[in-house]
Amino acid sequence: MNSHLICAGTMLVLVTFSVPSALASDTDPIARCRRKLTFDMVRKAGQGEPETDYCVAIAFDRGDMGFKQDKSRAVQLLRSSAGAGYAPAQLVLGEHYAKGDGVQQDFREAMDLWRQSAAQGFAGAQNDLGVAYLNGWGVPKDLNEAARWFGLAAAQGDAKAQNNLNALRNSITRSPRTEPAQDLYEQAVRAYKSGQKEAAAKRMLAAAQSGNSLAQQSIAWDYLNGAGVPKNAAEAAKWYRASANSGNSSAMWNLGLLYERGEGVSEDWVEAANWYRKSAELNDPIGQRELGFAYQYGIGVPQSRKSALEWHRRAAASRDSQSTRWVSWLSDPTNNIGFRNSDEQALYVRSGLTLVYGNLMAGDPAGLAFRNEDERFAWLEKAGKKIEQGAAENATRVARSEYERKQSEYRQCMNAGGSGCSAPTPPRPPR
Repeated sequence: MNSHLICAGTMLVLVTFSVPSALASDTDPIARCRRKLTFDMVRKAGQGEPETDYCVAIAFDRGDMGFKQDKSRAVQLLRSSAGAGYAPAQLVLGEHYAKGDGVQQDFREAMDLWRQSAAQGFAGAQNDLGVAYLNGWGVPKDLNEAARWFGLAAAQGDAKAQNNLNALRNSITRSPRTEPAQDLYEQAVRAYKSGQKEAAAKRMLAAAQSGNSLAQQSIAWDYLNGAGVPKNAAEAAKWYRASANSGNSSAMWNLGLLYERGEGVSEDWVEAANWYRKSAELNDPIGQRELGFAYQYGIGVPQSRKSALEWHRRAAASRDSQSTRWVSWLSDPTNNIGFRNSDEQALYVRSGLTLVYGNLMAGDPAGLAFRNEDERFAWLEKAGKKIEQGAAENATRVARSEYERKQSEYRQCMNAGGSGCSAPTPPRPPR
């Protein structure tokens, strides 16, 4: 079973996962609390206002927003809010019961709370119900029910549920791979750890030649970086491809990067995006992040802020820090889509793209797709020249208008018989 199954507010089995503030949106109740919580709300907590009780409970539960952690107070207020039918409180209180956090562990109570929340259409609770059916928490294990609840939450755009649904489908449709030459691969790993790079690479290559996909990925990295073997990007691409063809999602996005950069293979952004997508659909958070970047910059797919956000959110749900930052940035439609590298940044600053060009740099991108870096950079340069030309023409119009105003004042001064009239200097023609 895939180990990246994620619950709504926390990862109940594997890791604790708090919803980061960078994922803030109007539909995120925790983010909304962070924006509106005041100490006056603390004074009013417990008086029957469900959202107030919930917000104060979250502050005490996490020990943030300026509050000292107090699990007892948090659970008390969550019960008040959940009892009033507030879906976010039902979700979080259910997770307290599932973990035994501040209360005695009780999966049945957790399931009851999640059902109440899910019945109101709350995606986080639907996702947690899916995890419960997947693991048999308070109910018999039922993969069909798990898939149904994940599907309901995923349809609302819940990134964690989308990842969980993909993980479940992959675990059902793909049989576990038994790696050949595993002993040889493990010997190579031990040799690496002891600093014997050349001996390690020799064993790793032998394991890779025997079809071990982990060894194929490792020897690819060795060739790319010259670790124990001579640097050879073409050999790196060969072994990344072999590993990727065996279903290794990490090798897939690594091969995509080689196609994007033109290392060891001909630069081909369409092929890069294809490998990013294959990795992303196997629930690899780095593959999801790279596919997000592909949509962000038009790397082999049409630029789309919406699609970039969707894939960055899914990567962020698995705690990818880069995607978490980009979700925050791209969620504000007034922010530009950023830049791929320092050369693009210099071009943006020089041409004023960051300030002026709306289609690409602000709002939703223009749906452009590029096949390689030269094609993208040439388009950006052309767009920059249009901006510079437009700015020059606008400056000429302003200067001409100002000249005509001063010329009118000069004629009025002369007609009035003035002796100190000063004739304006005509504006210079644009270069």
